[in-house]
Amino acid sequence: MLNITVDVPEINVMINTKIFKCSSCDYECKRKSKLLDHMLVHSDTKLLKCTECTYESNYKSNLKVHTHVKTP
Repeated sequence: MLNITVDVPEINVMINTKIFKCSSCDYECKRKSKLLDHMLVHSDTKLLKCTECTYESNYKSNLKVHTHVKTP
């Protein structure tokens, strides 16, 4: 039976991992797409609008919740 032990420091896990940082807050992530999604938080322009009222959001999930609450 062969036993092998490998000691890998936690720092080495992050090798070659690029960190994307928000220019408006402390948010950081590993994917550019996640940063672009996050940047909507800082935007005044809302991309999605409720067809029944004046509610607006940048997130489909929020609009979906709003729609379910408004019309059960």
